[in-house]
Amino acid sequence: MPQRALRAALIGGVLLLATQAAAQPSGFSLVSGDPLTAFRVSSPRATASVVDVDGPGFSRAVHIDVHEPGENWDVELGARLGRAVNRGEVAFITFQARAIRPAGDTGEAYFSVYAQKASPNWDKSLIEGLAVGAGWQAFTLPFSWGAAYAANQASFVFGVGGLSQAIEIGGIQVIGFGPGVTLDMLPPAQFTYAGRAADDPWRAEAAARIDAIRKGDLVIEVVDDHGEGLEDAEVRVEQRRHAFPFGSALQAARLTAGPAPDGQPDDNAAYRHVVETLFNAGSLENDTKWPAWEGDWGAGFNQPQTLAGLDWMRARGMRTRGHVLVWPGWNNLPQSLQRLRGTPDAATLIPQRVLEHIDDVTTRTAPYMDEWDVINEPYTSHDLMDLYGNGIMVDWFVRAREHLPHAGLVLNDYDILSGQGAQRAHQDHFEATARFLIGSGAPITGLGMQGHFGASPTSMATVKRLLDRYAALGLSIRITEFDVNTADEALQADYTRDFLTMVFSHPAVTGFQMWGFWEGAHWLPRGALYRRDWSEKPNGETFRRLVHEVWRSAAAGRSDDDGRFITRAFYGQYEVTVTWRGQTRVLSVDHLKQDGPTVARVEF
Repeated sequence: MPQRALRAALIGGVLLLATQAAAQPSGFSLVSGDPLTAFRVSSPRATASVVDVDGPGFSRAVHIDVHEPGENWDVELGARLGRAVNRGEVAFITFQARAIRPAGDTGEAYFSVYAQKASPNWDKSLIEGLAVGAGWQAFTLPFSWGAAYAANQASFVFGVGGLSQAIEIGGIQVIGFGPGVTLDMLPPAQFTYAGRAADDPWRAEAAARIDAIRKGDLVIEVVDDHGEGLEDAEVRVEQRRHAFPFGSALQAARLTAGPAPDGQPDDNAAYRHVVETLFNAGSLENDTKWPAWEGDWGAGFNQPQTLAGLDWMRARGMRTRGHVLVWPGWNNLPQSLQRLRGTPDAATLIPQRVLEHIDDVTTRTAPYMDEWDVINEPYTSHDLMDLYGNGIMVDWFVRAREHLPHAGLVLNDYDILSGQGAQRAHQDHFEATARFLIGSGAPITGLGMQGHFGASPTSMATVKRLLDRYAALGLSIRITEFDVNTADEALQADYTRDFLTMVFSHPAVTGFQMWGFWEGAHWLPRGALYRRDWSEKPNGETFRRLVHEVWRSAAAGRSDDDGRFITRAFYGQYEVTVTWRGQTRVLSVDHLKQDGPTVARVEF
């Protein structure tokens, strides 16, 4: 799980201007003079000029051409605050933008917009990541100042340097408001994403893939005690559980808690009820992280509770992921390892201590775990690799395989699918790390992609393109930490529907996991499926309907002349009920993907 909530806001998409009947309060410009000349590019990595355009309501725009890409902030189009502001005062920046030279073959250009302190630590009051196509797209971003700033102490910035691209930005206004104006008095930002339309062609393509890869023929043979087929037997087939893992991050303390005191709401009981009815898979959110496993995080995390939580999941037939064996940045490693830093024997003690931890946690949890995130977020957490070389990652996978001969072993990271696919350096590092592990003989079986999205999430075409890219490595793909952090519940529900449909339709994807589901136990409460009072949000209804209704098979009919009843059904566990001449047989059938149909025989 990421610890940088800010990055969840670094997302791309299309922002639509909101329309409201109420009049907008009057304000004042926060930059001095003409905004087109107030905003300047100072980096030699790009060229910039004011050009004539035929824009909607404006005739000039800033043209920025990035020829030496790096990070978004390596090329900034910025303007200093022209007047003082107080903490809590509201403002908005409005502008229009278009891609003149898109980044690569994406058809879009990508950039960030932020209002920040104009000196270290560059504290930000606003940050959004955006994407634009060839046509002008209008943006309005309201925010409130997180601190007070004197004139020239803060700045408004377009960070455009992440990719080789050319962008034009016009119609810029930066408006501030005095005391008495609040964010709810301003037009709210309303986002959308490419592929949201009901008639977008990707939907029919995804439905065809789902039918092809997530279903197979289920054959019920009804026979007598001589093996002869029995005609006209009544057959009912009902799916009880999916083969595909639909899961969530869970908390061991809630899975194992006793009843609430008399007269108090039993949130833990409600929590367990939702887990049992909604999910067939999961991982413990924090309990199996190394510091928690060793007791660094206090009495709320302890090994007996962790093992009891895993046992609770296994007793209910849930597929279980372990998160995480090694998160190789000092901030995420236990105190026992940090105490070895800089000691004379660190070069031998630290690598050995990591292997001992892998030995300990994998053997203790082996009866429960179907797979493990062996390494988490190596793009930003790489302190151990910096000290001992990348080969140490291979050692971790090999050691895990020694104790887990059949479990999936996964490399997990963030910003692979989020950010409109613009996080190229991160994506390239993820692929390079996977290729290094494969080439070095590490027993890696899968790639974990976290999937944290914000108010303007990645387009469906980009999600498909990125899944295709990593599927070419020959490893399975898991969506390990999905959520959509936005107050726009309609968009949240639509994106949950569309993202889940896209990944379920992709042949390389072998599992999907939310990163929490209840507002009362979620690292980003707005991203939850259920509100604090356990009322179901629109995204919760969407998830439940897809998994338990749309993608759920049931069939009924009668056996044919040969005693066979055939139906095409989603892979999973089924209850089959057959009645012939007043006699009834009920059996459980595991309908799994294989060469040829699943055949179940019922004898009378």
